[in-house]
Amino acid sequence: MSCFWRAIYKRLNATELASFRIMHQTPIMLIRSLQRANIRTRGIKHNGKLLTEKQAEEHFLWIKNYRENGNDGHETSSCDPFLCLLVYKFKWFVKLNYDGNMNTIEPGVPWSRVVNLNASRSHIS
Repeated sequence: MSCFWRAIYKRLNATELASFRIMHQTPIMLIRSLQRANIRTRGIKHNGKLLTEKQAEEHFLWIKNYRENGNDGHETSSCDPFLCLLVYKFKWFVKLNYDGNMNTIEPGVPWSRVVNLNASRSHIS
């Protein structure tokens, strides 16, 4: 879903966006910037449960090896590696409403702000 990347761009504030040094706001540029910023996201909680070291390593490798596809889309999950990286990097508290089911991703430190996302089987905003 390219809507995933649009939703992320919409939530990045000017300081956060500037940290990526993106010249053109395209999905590919954001993906590459996130890959450059990729680190192991230790201390992240998904729905209140701390991610394991193995999950942090899997997220790191998943982002590292992520390949853009032809439509710039992305099938997200409730504990998406890109969302976890953004939570870690910017100290976001993400509330993801997936068809009425609330999922949260939070940093292991005090968070800077709440980021709300709404998703269905085919769209995220």
